[in-house]
Amino acid sequence: YGENWFEIPLSAERESHVTVYDYDVPYTVYEKDYKSWFDTEEAHAALKEKKDKWMSILDSYNYVQPRTHTVIGAAVTLEIEQFVRERGIDVVRWVEEGKYADLLSLFANYYNTQRNDPHKYWGTYLDMPDDLLYGAWYPVAVRGRYREAMKYIDARRNASKEPLSAELNGLYEKCQRVGDFLKAVYTDFDDEAAKEALQDLLQIFPDQIHVRRGEIQYMLKEGRPLPEIKEKLAAAMALHPDDGELMKYQGDLYLRQGDPENAKRMYRKCRSFLTNGMILKGLEQEIAAVDDSPVELPEVADSAAAEPAETPAPEEAAAEEPAETPAPEEPAAEEPAEEPVAAEPAETPTPEEPVAEEPTETPVPEEPATAEA
Repeated sequence: YGENWFEIPLSAERESHVTVYDYDVPYTVYEKDYKSWFDTEEAHAALKEKKDKWMSILDSYNYVQPRTHTVIGAAVTLEIEQFVRERGIDVVRWVEEGKYADLLSLFANYYNTQRNDPHKYWGTYLDMPDDLLYGAWYPVAVRGRYREAMKYIDARRNASKEPLSAELNGLYEKCQRVGDFLKAVYTDFDDEAAKEALQDLLQIFPDQIHVRRGEIQYMLKEGRPLPEIKEKLAAAMALHPDDGELMKYQGDLYLRQGDPENAKRMYRKCRSFLTNGMILKGLEQEIAAVDDSPVELPEVADSAAAEPAETPAPEEAAAEEPAETPAPEEPAAEEPAEEPVAAEPAETPTPEEPVAEEPTETPVPEEPATAEA
């Protein structure tokens, strides 16, 4: 149900429940369709009524106190602000320099506090100066959680009469454009609009993970030169080393370079990191196709090995040797063991019976040979 799971009635209030698994269509297509069957405002009102009842019970046990969580959150944000100001850290410059890992580490305690259950369910917003909010949510948006960044920028806009800073407002617009790009790709299936949005994002938000994925994906589809794709993919994986889709594209690149072993290794590795069911389904098919390739490789090796077999010179030489030296009949007697018996009867037709007796006697040692085997 995505983020709107609350729109589904409780088990006692519904007649049936159907689960749909479809790896070829994004869930937003289904969401757009099933939303037309009920009143969203009514569902939200019912949810609020239920949640108010739950919270009133919890509050009677002194379990939920919004002021308490607000004070705890304020202590966290003030501590971060003091740390930043005392050390003269310019978080805006850190963003410009791409120090995303450092920013995520700097605001780790803030993320944990803002995202925990009491703040999430009560809608408690932990306020910080705009430059710190910008430094906190920019790397989150870069890593893919652009909607979360928009959510807390909206909370900042609603909590204060002061207008947003230019940096926060710019981040919000970039996140909106990412959403438009993904909608064009996965919901509207509008390739032209997606390409146009991607070109704009490459100029204003190039480090964002969805932008990086889209760039590599289109380069592979269009058959761009391998060195160019390799360079772009290496830069993207340096920013997002644990991204499953980029790993998948790395496997595609290996396959285009004629390296099925590394392609198969990368495909299997990225399965643990992928979150896109549509790509995961296609990945299983590609792994199966690559697994079949080793069957073809031995065939090529066999054909190469068959080439020496095309030179039956040794057999001809063997036939010529008796012609050159017919006197040594003893080696000719050894030849029956190698099954050129037909050549001997042609040379000595009189001893046909002993020759016939010798093969009849030779099967006897064959039995112990099979026993030894």
